[in-house]
Amino acid sequence: MALGWKTIIEGVNPEVVAEIGDDVVIIRHNAVPTNGVGGTGAGIAGPGSLVITTLGGLYINTGSKESPAWSSLMPGESTE
Repeated sequence: MALGWKTIIEGVNPEVVAEIGDDVVIIRHNAVPTNGVGGTGAGIAGPGSLVITTLGGLYINTGSKESPAWSSLMPGESTE
């Protein structure tokens, strides 16, 4: 995918909607992201990537591209 915002949003979950560069992406999702090698954005979302949920949550990857660890940026929310 080219850097920047996607021009076509497909409506799948989760979905990368923007690629910032250096493996940092913004993902839209309809659920709380999951951690680990099989989790949300594994293999795609590098450290610093964001997940914005349709539930009003905002999460940042503090793990690795291979094994994301999503930390909430919203008070009172977690991935656990």
